[in-house]
Amino acid sequence: MVAVALIGVVGIADNLTGVEISFSIFYLLPVSLAGWIGGRWISFVFAVICAGVSVERAPAARQIQAVERTGPIGP
Repeated sequence: MVAVALIGVVGIADNLTGVEISFSIFYLLPVSLAGWIGGRWISFVFAVICAGVSVERAPAARQIQAVERTGPIGP
């Protein structure tokens, strides 16, 4: 339950900081907490939820950055 609340707090803070500041590292806290308490699969579920919250709250510029962070695109 604490990890779910942390996702909300980090998501709101991420939204308030804007595009200039990358807030992605702070999503690691609820994912780590969920993994520590619930195990690997719960951690995976929380990582997907955090990714969704991060991308949903982001304008187009941040969505492009999120895609670029996943790895190289193209040959």
